[in-house]
Amino acid sequence: MASYTVKQIADMLSTNEETVRRWLRSGKLDAKWVSKKSGYVITSSALNKFIKETPKYAGAVTAALASSPIAMSVMVGSLLGGMFALIDNKKNSSVSSADVEEFLRKKIAACNKELNIKKSNLEKLQKEIDAAQQELDKYKYALENLDLKVLATEINNKN
Repeated sequence: MASYTVKQIADMLSTNEETVRRWLRSGKLDAKWVSKKSGYVITSSALNKFIKETPKYAGAVTAALASSPIAMSVMVGSLLGGMFALIDNKKNSSVSSADVEEFLRKKIAACNKELNIKKSNLEKLQKEIDAAQQELDKYKYALENLDLKVLATEINNKN
């Protein structure tokens, strides 16, 4: 199983080494203390768990794939986690490239579906925001442009 240093994790996630150490101290990221010289060692499974629980950094790992063998091994490790479930479903524990392709296509379809739902929710939320902004603009306009004494007199005359 691959393991990483604090510096490697910081570089991979484009963050400061002290930030990684803070994650370690708080328990957000699990690691083993090796020695004063070597410091902490983070396993790929601990890193995968952290990335799954902290989506902000999943993109950083994906972006780093083109240039980082470390990030590539993290992504492969993440994929392997899903593949183990596939192996468990196979009686002979042998997985073909067609099985891998089917697994990846299903994951892509599920991600696309989730993304489309989120986009739809975002569009609905944007409409609500626009309506609230119009309401706010209406009241601001009234405050800035209407004669409030005349308005108050009209309200009092109706009562």
